[in-house]
Amino acid sequence: FGANANDEIYAEVSEGIWPSDAGQLAPLLDEEAWPHLLAALPNSATLILPSDAEEQAQSWYNLVNDARRAREDSSNAANTTRILHALPPELLLVAPEEWQATHGRLASLLLTPFGAAEGIAVPLLPMVQATGGNRHHALEGVVKRLQMRLSEGWSVVITAPHPEGLQHFLRALEGAGLNAAPRILEYFAFKPGVQACVAPFTGGFEDTEAKLSVLTEADVFGARKGGSSNKHRPRSAEEILATLSTLKLGDYVVHEAHGIGQYQGLITLEVGQRDAPQSQDFIKLIYAGDDRLFVPVEQLGLVSRYKGEGSAGVSLDRLGTGGWETRKNKVKADLLAMADDLLKTAAARQLAERPPFAAAGALYDEFCAGFPYELTHDQARVIGEVEGDLTQGTPMDRLVVGDVGFGKTEVALRAAFLAAHAGRQVAIVCPTTLLARQHAQVFTERFNAVGMQVGHLSRLVSTKEASATKAALKSGALKVVIGTHALLATTTQFANLGLVIIDEEQRFGVAHKEKLKSLKADIDVLTLSATPIPRTLQMAVGGVRQLSLIATPPVDRHAVQTHVLPWDTPTLHGALSRELGRGGQAYVVAPFVEDLPKLAEAIRNMLPHARCIVAHGQMPETELERAMLAFYAHEADILIATTIIESGLDVPRANTLIVTKSDRFGLAQLYQLRGRVGRATAQAFAYFI
Repeated sequence: FGANANDEIYAEVSEGIWPSDAGQLAPLLDEEAWPHLLAALPNSATLILPSDAEEQAQSWYNLVNDARRAREDSSNAANTTRILHALPPELLLVAPEEWQATHGRLASLLLTPFGAAEGIAVPLLPMVQATGGNRHHALEGVVKRLQMRLSEGWSVVITAPHPEGLQHFLRALEGAGLNAAPRILEYFAFKPGVQACVAPFTGGFEDTEAKLSVLTEADVFGARKGGSSNKHRPRSAEEILATLSTLKLGDYVVHEAHGIGQYQGLITLEVGQRDAPQSQDFIKLIYAGDDRLFVPVEQLGLVSRYKGEGSAGVSLDRLGTGGWETRKNKVKADLLAMADDLLKTAAARQLAERPPFAAAGALYDEFCAGFPYELTHDQARVIGEVEGDLTQGTPMDRLVVGDVGFGKTEVALRAAFLAAHAGRQVAIVCPTTLLARQHAQVFTERFNAVGMQVGHLSRLVSTKEASATKAALKSGALKVVIGTHALLATTTQFANLGLVIIDEEQRFGVAHKEKLKSLKADIDVLTLSATPIPRTLQMAVGGVRQLSLIATPPVDRHAVQTHVLPWDTPTLHGALSRELGRGGQAYVVAPFVEDLPKLAEAIRNMLPHARCIVAHGQMPETELERAMLAFYAHEADILIATTIIESGLDVPRANTLIVTKSDRFGLAQLYQLRGRVGRATAQAFAYFI
């Protein structure tokens, strides 16, 4: 191996530290030839592989080769004394030609996505419902049905979600005349006869092709009520300690029955009869008027952390006054009123009519040709669905859901062109100024090529330019405008608004989105999101709006390799060095602005020759814009930032992401952050610290 004291891995092993790249040392742990699984498989074996196994194998081989070259480049740099040895890929992975030879001599079974065949999984109506609620008649009907199926050579499977319930169910069936003793298995097999197993099915089904009949406990006795709820179940000591450890003195909490109070710590009180008191643990809460509430730790499930926006302006509830119930009832009433408005808007849009958009012809083909990539199958299908909506006489309300980087913007571009070409104005609403600026650049480039202008309204636009844009919108001279919440201001007026495109819809409130739709009932609405909020998704699934899915990634796109780990300087140094070694860029993200200076110092100490730049939302607009443009132009290698990069930023060279304090983010935020990398053909990496 030729290692010496200057070698990073050699030094770590000598100090008793397990190297961060220990996986590459495996071939050195045995003096003899390092065997691998494929070589040990007999010719009679069968490989079960995912359908993209070839692409995955080649991707891993390229990844190891890239890492080796990056290490060699770092070791050969003139300004370093560090040596970063790396084994060649052929010692770590099966070479492509060897893989092909093994694949050729063994039978293979490829696993591909598939849908259910026609006629399979025919649901059975609950027997109690079918017999008017008479359980005895239901059991008799079940037994007759099972006996008929058994006489036809079917496989009958009886299930219940719990062992105890399964035993009761089998005895009830036996009492109703089922004489065949079922075999109780850990799973069910497709064999004639009666079997039983514990399974979480909530309803039975039959498959006539496979001659399989599955009967569940719920079919006869109905679904168990409250079986899955753990809202008020007793908590273990570990759970209580975990909950208490997240609370600090003075934190605001919410008691389900009494409202908002302040946490004052854990105390022990003597309770019970005076002659035989017992010690019991309580959490102490303070309410308005210095009222005190002592909650037994066994009832900690009734208390949760207050999740409002900060602590400013929080008012404590007063015990015993009914104020908390009044507040809850008011919120319920407001929600019902909002739901009523939503339904009225949806109903009005269903009944509304508008002139259908005419086909754009050759100019539209020219606009589409400006897209420099090949459309994926899903992109083409969704674009066709949107085109179909716009050429109908009713307003569109379509939700497009697709992973980050899967091409939702191209769908929006083509929809915007069709609307603008038909003489209607288009408003593209973005959650952040940076995303609005990026969209403005992309839309301007595409629309200028066909002689159309695009306006931009956000904080990054001068007052003079914003006034000119608003005047052009009011007169109808400007057809396409991109902006943030500024588009929702009362000072922004449209002459003939026809299409609203909402990007990253999960970042907007209900009122914001519905305000645009309620301007006119005949406005077309196109909503884009990778992580739609439940209300939006429910409206799409329920049929209030149309739903389109972009599920296929662009050609040559690789899934982001994601790692969750504690802070480990060698690992992060290796990750950043690998990225910079292949000419790429990296994001380093922290949840709070105050974390950035210390984080920037750590990164600069780790990689003193890397060009680092800091960006966050509290910077002056011109300074923030200058920092982001420098990163776009590759004048910086590492962008150290807050979640300002979360929505929509597209830097194809940036393919390594490090998120510190990742437990302080929500899952949707982490998902969006991870989407900032892996937007080109290079393998991307995400590290959640």
